[in-house]
This record gives sequence, structure tokens and C-alpha cells, in this order.
Amino acid sequence: MKVLLQARRNLLKKPGGDTNQILILKKYLAQMGIEALLSCELEPDLKGIDLVHCFNLSRPEETVLQIRNAARYGRRIVLHAMYQNLDEYERRGRRGFPSQALNWIPVRFRELLRFFYHLGAGNLSWKRIFEFLQNGGDFAMLKALKDVSLLIVHTEMEKEAIRDCFFLEDGRDIAVIPPMLDGDEFVIEDYQDSLVPFDDYFLCVGRVEDLKNQTGIAKACLDADRFCVFAGPENQNHRHYASLLRKMVKSNPHQLLWMENPKRSEILSLMAGCRAHIQTSWFETAGIASLEALAFGKPLICSTIGYAREIFQEHALYCD
Repeated sequence: MKVLLQARRNLLKKPGGDTNQILILKKYLAQMGIEALLSCELEPDLKGIDLVHCFNLSRPEETVLQIRNAARYGRRIVLHAMYQNLDEYERRGRRGFPSQALNWIPVRFRELLRFFYHLGAGNLSWKRIFEFLQNGGDFAMLKALKDVSLLIVHTEMEKEAIRDCFFLEDGRDIAVIPPMLDGDEFVIEDYQDSLVPFDDYFLCVGRVEDLKNQTGIAKACLDADRFCVFAGPENQNHRHYASLLRKMVKSNPHQLLWMENPKRSEILSLMAGCRAHIQTSWFETAGIASLEALAFGKPLICSTIGYAREIFQEHALYCD
């Protein structure tokens, strides 16, 4: 059997939690004897492919084109939703004038505004432009979902959020599968213990952007007189927000540290040595970084917004 994993075009150039999930899935499918290929193209040639596995229901422009391409080839399609309801983030988490303007705009029109923003920035292909203007984001995905044989979510909360947003019928085949980790990564014993100058630090792993709320975490740690290490690259679309965190770190070098381009081995070493992992984002579908920290036996501090409570249950401290 040959499976094609279809992901966003910048999956490897702009890695995130979905990048790890997809690469882990590819690895373990291969161990099961299933040939799994990875493509970030919108309309690849599917000759010889038995099944297409797509990702991301939250930003549907690329996913819609990939699903339609698979449908034209008559292939069975699996969609891993990774769905985020970003209403709270749009209302409270975004920074600057755009965030204030969004508060006055109905949710259904916000994707349209984002579309024109990325259009002006030159971030969209002509295929995506035509698709959006022809159908609209959510409406296009509604039609594309009819071609999906199986929809995969991580939690019952995510399942219900998708039903509410896309008006899916009760009989729709939706599989609830918990998020996964690569178990091989957590049996290594030679972790580095000299990466940071702090002996007792909190850790926050993730791209630096306002969705992840790193400046709020930094302020809380400073107010509580605690050490905190941030590990992750700057989101190039949120440079102003990254500059705010950089300024806080520069002003408080004895309490805050930002490792902007950590290697995977360094992230795991930081997790092995931290006091607790903090992921108080404005939204998380699975909270992969927190799940990895939990695999090291570390306490978790998570946001009440999103699906974290269903995943981590009593294994985390929750805050708003």
C-alpha cells in the first residue's frame, strides 16, 4: 500500500507541532510496511497512490485544493483536522490595531480579511486566490469534506467544534485518536545539562507569535521572580511580537533566555532539565510540546482555552 501525506507548502520551512506529527506518522507507517510519501504540492500526480492523507482544517485554502485533486484521481481521502477555533485569540490575543478592528467584525468575515492581507503580502499562489474568490474559505471546505472518507481529530471537544462550525451530520465517520509521540526520543540518556545558566527554570517550547502568548508567560515569570527559557524560532509573520519578547529578554538576562533556533536534541535536553513546561497559548489543538514534557515526567501549566484539559486531565495546572 502506498500513502501520500499532503501538508501545507511551508511545512518544513516553517516547522511547527504539525511538522513533528506528520514526520512521526511517516516513520511509523514505514515500520508497518506501508510506503508513505510526503508532498507539499497542491496538485501532485497521484499515479500509484492508494490513499491520500491531508492535514489542517483551520486554514483550508491549500487543503481544499489537495482534497479536490485527490478526488479527481478517485483516491480515498483521510483528513487529519488539527482544527482550531480561534475566536478567543482573535478577540483577546492578537496585538495592535488589527486586533481591535477584528473585535467589530463577524467571525465569518475575518478569514476574508486575512486572505486579502496575505494577498497583499504576496503569500498566496494564484490557485489559492482563484479558489477563495470562487467559493470562500469555509464554504469551499464544506464542499471538499464530502469527498473525505475519514476525518481524524484528537479529542471529543475538537470533534464537536468541527460539527458546530461545518454543520456535519451526526452519522459522519469521525475518528478520535489521541496525539502521538515518537517513543524512541525518550529513551536517550545523554541529555545536555549545560544549555542554560539557570538551575531551576520553567520552559516554553514553540514558535514565538502572539498565539503562543510568550510575552504573557515572561511577564508572569518576572512577577513571580522565576527563571524561564523560551525555545523556538520567530514567526516571520509576527516580527513585531517577537521584538517585544526579545526586548523583555534583553532587559532581564538573569531571569529570561530565548533560544531562537534550538536543535531537536537541545529541546529534549531542555525538557529533561526543566522544572515545568508552560503552554498557556490562546489555543492549542493537542499541545504536543506539553505532551513531550509530560513524557519526561514534568509538571504542566496549560491554558483553559482549547482542548488541553481533555488530553492532560489531572496531569496539568490550568490557568486563563
